[in-house]
Amino acid sequence: MLWGKGLPPLPRLDGGNDLHRSEEVPLQVRKRRKTEALSRPEPPESPARRAPPPKAAAGSWSCLEGRPWSSETVLSPGDEGGAMNPDRIEELIAFHGASKEEIAARLADFRRIWAAGSDEDLFAELAFCLLTPQSRARVCWPAVERLRGCGLLYCGSAFEVEGELERVRFAETKAGRIVAARRQFTRNGRLAVRTVLEGFADPRAAREWLVGNVLGLGYKEAGHFLRNIGLAEDLAILDRHILKNLVLLGVIDEIPKSLTRKRYLEIERRMMEFSVRTGIPMGHLDLLLWSKETGEIFK
Repeated sequence: MLWGKGLPPLPRLDGGNDLHRSEEVPLQVRKRRKTEALSRPEPPESPARRAPPPKAAAGSWSCLEGRPWSSETVLSPGDEGGAMNPDRIEELIAFHGASKEEIAARLADFRRIWAAGSDEDLFAELAFCLLTPQSRARVCWPAVERLRGCGLLYCGSAFEVEGELERVRFAETKAGRIVAARRQFTRNGRLAVRTVLEGFADPRAAREWLVGNVLGLGYKEAGHFLRNIGLAEDLAILDRHILKNLVLLGVIDEIPKSLTRKRYLEIERRMMEFSVRTGIPMGHLDLLLWSKETGEIFK
């Protein structure tokens, strides 16, 4: 766009009809004319000349809410996320199309744990989520299975539990947390994980209680636990894999150095909006991004 578009030519000072040359005009006059030209609004574009927005294919991100792709697209007014990345999002939508049946089957496995699992099954999932911070899931789950197999998960001391946490980082601390959580979920000498969780009105209330009362559970670990036992599929599990991909997709502008409660819930909100706009369910989105980084759909 050129400044002064649509304005008549400036006349020469000598009254001539040809365009003026700037060197013939005094400096103060040139400055005044430039100021007037810049302040004058450009005439509105004729509707007949305005090109219609491109029509997007059904099911694509760009057809949602009638908003075409743009590097300036953001999740909602006032958001501070990064610019949306259309190529990466289209790639993610295609990846979901190829993976959604496997993801749905995995989520059904999680729901069966709550529907038919024992308190021991539920506690095993809790122990797994207590082990995963700064440790690989593929290392932590075998450790839980070893503890279950020898019975130490349900009656072992912290020292005995630690002995089975092979290759798990901070094994001593995490063993103590497993034993502390076991005491916390015991009622009348028996595990009562289901009874405790049934006392909450919704998954978010349960998550708040877990974060505030179970040593070793932050928002990520509490959401992870509730998802893995089939109680919540719309809570964000913001580990490094998920955060990295949210930056690449433009949902957030950078990986935060620390995750306060406020920041965590804000990123979760943006992720939920992204889920709605892409048509990828929240529960699918977490496993999709995780599998994109790790190459598998696991836990």
